[in-house]
Amino acid sequence: MGEGLKLPVINGMGKTNRIDNWISQPLAMGLALIAAMIYTTWRLFFHANSISYSLEGSTVTSPIFSPNILEWNL
Repeated sequence: MGEGLKLPVINGMGKTNRIDNWISQPLAMGLALIAAMIYTTWRLFFHANSISYSLEGSTVTSPIFSPNILEWNL
């Protein structure tokens, strides 16, 4: 009775039976998001003087700075 029933082996906390490299894509995505947040923060705080550029009579604003919260009168 129950000879054909095979239960999964418990390897311990955080261990899986997978043999593929499944962690590489989530790790790459997390590192890319962290890099984007660091770049955005650096761009906002250290390059606030280059928020907009005037090109041929119109003002072009980067999407990072739109809306320009530095000019709000709160």
